[in-house]
Amino acid sequence: MREAPLFYTALALSLLLGAAAAYTGVSPIRLLFTAGIVGAVGTPLGLAMLLTVSADKRLMNGHTLPLGLKAAGWIITIAISLLSAVYFYQLLAGS
Repeated sequence: MREAPLFYTALALSLLLGAAAAYTGVSPIRLLFTAGIVGAVGTPLGLAMLLTVSADKRLMNGHTLPLGLKAAGWIITIAISLLSAVYFYQLLAGS
């Protein structure tokens, strides 16, 4: 616990939040649905931010990603963004 207090605090808060959701009668299906939406928005944004930071020579002290890894990262980010767009389309179209 001494080596990673923020990690264990986040873990405990997550556990308490999950227990509170279970006892308040929130539908687990609704929670999964909401988590899917948050993941569909957050994943491409998080990847884009990580790739942007990893390409900045000043922030990375000159140790940026090699071109191949950078290209692969952006290809994956674009693919996940497209999949998220399809997810939202299906969600809104009701199919």
